[in-house]
Amino acid sequence: MKAKVIELPRKPVYRRFETNIDFFSIFKILEKTYDTCYLLESLGEENYDSRYSVMGFQPDALYRSVNGKLFIDTQEYECENPYYELRRIFPQDVLSRNYAGGLVGNISYDAMTLFEPTLSINKLEDFGQFELGLYTDGLVLDKMTGEIYYFHFVNDRMKEIQKLVHETDLTSIATKTEVKNLGHSRTKEEHRKMVEQAIEEIKAGNTFQCQIGFRM
Repeated sequence: MKAKVIELPRKPVYRRFETNIDFFSIFKILEKTYDTCYLLESLGEENYDSRYSVMGFQPDALYRSVNGKLFIDTQEYECENPYYELRRIFPQDVLSRNYAGGLVGNISYDAMTLFEPTLSINKLEDFGQFELGLYTDGLVLDKMTGEIYYFHFVNDRMKEIQKLVHETDLTSIATKTEVKNLGHSRTKEEHRKMVEQAIEEIKAGNTFQCQIGFRM
């Protein structure tokens, strides 16, 4: 069974989101309420590149690639290449000068085989090649003006979010963070050999720079 092509309006709807609490507090409320959500922002000096922060919550669907197979939520769909199948599924004619959602998630190191099948890369059993949520609504913070906007394509959940924000007691949300040291995936000697091998590749003219990466 082939996955259906997604149809969306060409332009999203944007509206002011009125609230007295800060953007990160809104995220804490959404993170507590929904199983899946994200917060994206650019830090650094205040300029155009770091002007906006965005968040999304409870995606319309979850797209995963496991061993070259495409799953949408829990249903498997036929395709030759899960990554290129996304290009067929999603509309290419959406018009928006501002952030308007889309696919947000992670693409693993192993996904390189979807772009370049000649590569031989060991697969990690605990992770898929990618896991991406489809977000067709969300919140955008303009840090220059302090205004927050809600956008959506089809499903309007603004009242739902307003109700959550206005009725949730922030003091009831746990703020303690626990960090666990997982150690290193390579020993000092293994790292030294990797660096020496990279140096030889540079001397041979095969590359001019190299990133030594560790996998947990």
